[in-house]
Amino acid sequence: MEDVKKIGIIGVGLLGGAIGLCIKEKYPHILVIGVGRNENNLKNALKLNAIDNYIANYDHGLEDCDIIIIATPISTITKIFFNILPQLKPQAIVTDVGSTKNLICSEIAKNDQAKQFFIGSHPMAGSEKNGIEASTPDLYLNAIVVVIENSYTNKKKLNTLISFWKALGANIILMSAEQHDRIVAQTSHLPHVLASSLAYFLSNNLSENEKKIKLFGKGLLDTTRIAEGDPNIWLDIIISNKNNILESINVFKNALNYFENIIQLDNKKEITEYLNQGRQYRKQITI
Repeated sequence: MEDVKKIGIIGVGLLGGAIGLCIKEKYPHILVIGVGRNENNLKNALKLNAIDNYIANYDHGLEDCDIIIIATPISTITKIFFNILPQLKPQAIVTDVGSTKNLICSEIAKNDQAKQFFIGSHPMAGSEKNGIEASTPDLYLNAIVVVIENSYTNKKKLNTLISFWKALGANIILMSAEQHDRIVAQTSHLPHVLASSLAYFLSNNLSENEKKIKLFGKGLLDTTRIAEGDPNIWLDIIISNKNNILESINVFKNALNYFENIIQLDNKKEITEYLNQGRQYRKQITI
């Protein structure tokens, strides 16, 4: 982080705000500029010491930034990147925090100049809550951050970006955008689809009186917690990773159909094995 003097954060919400909070806490000498169109939000970020200053548009003010993080909805990232591209100094690095990577990276890679500046990132951190108010300086502590590496990626810039995320306390995984999107469709996006579907199902199938009884335990709250996520954010994620998510849904249907079948057959042995395999995997991922 020795060479990083100034950082720009476009979109000072939950994820962007947490970056600013952590940098200002651990590296107060680094100048952090917030960028956005909601001036009240930017003023709040300034008050919370997530940024040192702010600008209300992308037209200027980022010329001497060493690293720029685009922390906006997926559907806006590519457009914002190309808007700021003319401002960038040669050694600048632009990254993002989008939950899908292939659509963004493949579009930017079509431009030989642009792809020299952009290295995609996906921090596996967040909350069902939104906004700078929900940000904390330790949001990225021990979180996995996927950094996208391509054959054309500038190695010096890649190492600088890796050091940046490590400075926030994150653990880094390098992979291609295609592999990233295929895996997170199963491990992140499908779970949200299932949580939302369960909440949708209960909303439609319980009567109003049954809902008032609240006959459920902590398990239902745990299982549906992520369904509280912002629908607009998740719309972007689902549309941008549509094919991988649809494939995951279809494979999951096969697993559910198999479970349904062995229940219908009263196959106690296979029901037990099914539940135990799920139990053992759950134990593995919580170690």
